[in-house]
Amino acid sequence: MRIRVVSAALVGAFSMTAIATLGWWSKEPVPQSIAEATQWAPAAVLEPRLADSVMTVPKTTQVGGARKILNVTLLQPDVTETALPVIEPPLVTWTRQIASGETLDAVLANAGIAAPARAEIALALGVEYDLRRLRPGHEITVISNADGSPKRVELAIDDGVRIETVFGEELLTRVLEPDPEVVIFASEAVVESSISAALDKAKIPARFAVDLAQMLGGTINFRRELSGGERMRLLWR
Repeated sequence: MRIRVVSAALVGAFSMTAIATLGWWSKEPVPQSIAEATQWAPAAVLEPRLADSVMTVPKTTQVGGARKILNVTLLQPDVTETALPVIEPPLVTWTRQIASGETLDAVLANAGIAAPARAEIALALGVEYDLRRLRPGHEITVISNADGSPKRVELAIDDGVRIETVFGEELLTRVLEPDPEVVIFASEAVVESSISAALDKAKIPARFAVDLAQMLGGTINFRRELSGGERMRLLWR
């Protein structure tokens, strides 16, 4: 029993000593280094700033000291302004054949052309064609603008020939002839007395006798060397 009391007393004394020691530790001041460590905070993270300078790509790069790799230039699309097409106003075409007893002025008046313009047309056409030779069957064509002013006048006469007058900054008149049709002819002639007589007998134009004399005169003497019976084959168009 005594041993238990002593043990309890020792345990109680040790507990009081520990409590006293803890109380003494709590009253000691905190060291300066520990206090500064508790107040430390990380610096604020700043927003990244873009560089003001422009990075340039080298023009060429040596690879292995042999090949050159050229830089590729990016092509920007070429945007150009496209002008809208100009729409010309529609033209009015009027055509009629000249009847018996009609004059050019009467026909142009029937087409609705004013008197001053009719006088200009008659003067322009008269430079290339005698208007007194107009006869029935000739055809007049008038192409006018939307406001009625003439733009082009065309007079069709014999053999497909047309006389055209164009209105613009200057009055222009010209003669338009159809393209000639090329026909190839071939024939044979026998000389009996003369070249001209042989051509006429073979229905070949007699004017070719002069051409033959000029072409072959240095080779053949037509007066002395032709004795009759010679044959000529001609090809012309």
